[in-house]
Amino acid sequence: IILPSGITYIGKEAFNGCINLSHISLPASISSLGTKAFYACRSLSSLGLPDNINEIGESAFAECSNLSIINIPKSLTSIEVNLFSGCKSLSNIELHENITSIGSGAFMGTGFTHFEWPENITTVSGSVFFSCDNLTEVVMPEGVTVIAGNAFSDCENIKSLILPESLTAIGYCAFDHSGLTNIVLPGNIKSISRFTFWGCEDLISVVLPEGVQNIGGQSFQDCTSLIDIVLPDNVESIGYGTFDGCASLREIVIPAKVNEIGEYAFRECVSLTEITFKGESPPKIEDNSFDFCSALQTIFVPVEGVENYRMILPDYKNLIKGY
Repeated sequence: IILPSGITYIGKEAFNGCINLSHISLPASISSLGTKAFYACRSLSSLGLPDNINEIGESAFAECSNLSIINIPKSLTSIEVNLFSGCKSLSNIELHENITSIGSGAFMGTGFTHFEWPENITTVSGSVFFSCDNLTEVVMPEGVTVIAGNAFSDCENIKSLILPESLTAIGYCAFDHSGLTNIVLPGNIKSISRFTFWGCEDLISVVLPEGVQNIGGQSFQDCTSLIDIVLPDNVESIGYGTFDGCASLREIVIPAKVNEIGEYAFRECVSLTEITFKGESPPKIEDNSFDFCSALQTIFVPVEGVENYRMILPDYKNLIKGY
């Protein structure tokens, strides 16, 4: 298809579902593409965008599964929500310095292997790389403050990430079911959100900063390769199912400031042999917090608190020893 000169706008869903469209030539007069303008044009392999385009709607190229070449005009300042979602043949894209925002899910399910996050965008958007199976490296510059929910979910080939020291928040499910093997969280992180590393089966090592106070529910659930983790002294709570199913976890030290251990927090940690509590007074511990920890041999507690711990953990009273 060759569109005539003078057209300035391609409307919402104009070519939505044109699965046999393999080529279209856009005139230089076009300045705007509507939402889902080329949605699911599965035969479209390349597209040249005119220099005057300053607006492209959400999901305009989503599910264009054969799209491998596209340019981003310097007149464009925003990559909208789900813009290239499902473009599994798109392995690279050049972003210029005028881009000031990247919407959630913008690159979900693309074929990217490497990505450099723009220096002027401080939030890594929610679901932005969700299920990018080929992604192995993302460079995040200093200045990034937030990694939003599901940003790297199901990125099964991303093994490590260097997180900037400027980072202050990591959202719900940010890395769940990813291929991470190790990660160091920067010093400004105060809380681990729910499900952050859920199902990261290859995760062996995590370094938490001293400032972390709360570890959210199921944040490390089913991290079956996690061998050990050091909980910082400032941790106050361990949420529901936090380490549930961490089958390789061998020992854990519970800091003195912890005042609550949630239900199923360490359930089915089948390799866990030793627990050390640092607080003289036991925290609130649910009856099922340590269910099915079949290898558990010893629970060390301050000698002054032995009887109190035995009352709180009656099913484990014979394992409790003072130090």
